[in-house]
Amino acid sequence: MSNTQHYTKGPSVSRITPLFGAGLTTSDGALWRHQRPLLTAAWQAQQRTNLSPIIAAATTFHRIKW
Repeated sequence: MSNTQHYTKGPSVSRITPLFGAGLTTSDGALWRHQRPLLTAAWQAQQRTNLSPIIAAATTFHRIKW
């Protein structure tokens, strides 16, 4: 998380923030630094493995339903 000042969001992000909220993809600075570590654990390999059956079931359901 170094050099975060080099990865700021552009002016277009401020226009979509009311729609998407102040999440990791739309926040900068201190708020981004606070949010980023909270999401790190969710994207670790074991967590993705745990989600695989859920994602597969959801895509199968929607493929059949359509």
